[in-house]
Amino acid sequence: MLHDINFTAVAVAAATTFAIGGFWYSQSVFGGIWGRESGLISRLDKKNRHPGVSFALSYLLAFIAATVVARLVGPNPGVEHAVRRAVALGFGIAATSFGINYVFGNRSFKLWLVDAGYHVVQFGMIGVVLGLMM
Repeated sequence: MLHDINFTAVAVAAATTFAIGGFWYSQSVFGGIWGRESGLISRLDKKNRHPGVSFALSYLLAFIAATVVARLVGPNPGVEHAVRRAVALGFGIAATSFGINYVFGNRSFKLWLVDAGYHVVQFGMIGVVLGLMM
């Protein structure tokens, strides 16, 4: 089951989520919209956990997600298959699950577009890496 997974590829795929997130949530792309819509700007003066903890937990979660994608795409999937499968997971599971939470949390459609879009792109990049390295 897990013996068919290239964990080096999974580790690289998980790391790409930081590059994508850094770009996606930058002020020049969607960071301003995300900050306003999420209410983060009004909470900046409150104490938060150390950023290292947030990054470590985020990497762990991305590693788990990439492991699941690797398991679902199988060994030697090819880039096209891996990307199609990963994007389907990103949209069909991650984005729609965010949508359910955002509807009940009365969060804005703009915020959903930013966050859901990130996860679709994130999963797509995981698919690219896995398709190239597995």
